[in-house]
Amino acid sequence: MINKDKKDRVVRQFVTYCRMALRYEKINYYNERKRMAERESHMEMFSEKQLETVDKIFDTYHADYFYVMGYEIGIVDGDSAVQAVHGKA
Repeated sequence: MINKDKKDRVVRQFVTYCRMALRYEKINYYNERKRMAERESHMEMFSEKQLETVDKIFDTYHADYFYVMGYEIGIVDGDSAVQAVHGKA
């Protein structure tokens, strides 16, 4: 049987370990958010010409199908897809 002092020491070591793990996870989280913020741009920062280019890219890239678990799912009409998902078909 473990005496009380040993048990208390093990509990304190575990608590210290947990606090350190949470501390470093917090640091990693903030660093990742900082890296993401440096790479991201707000739409307000783009000029009108840049926004038109983005619109053209999205207009030309239109997927009529997508894959789910290896099966190709075709979309005939966007409204029909929405109705099917919500059970109103």
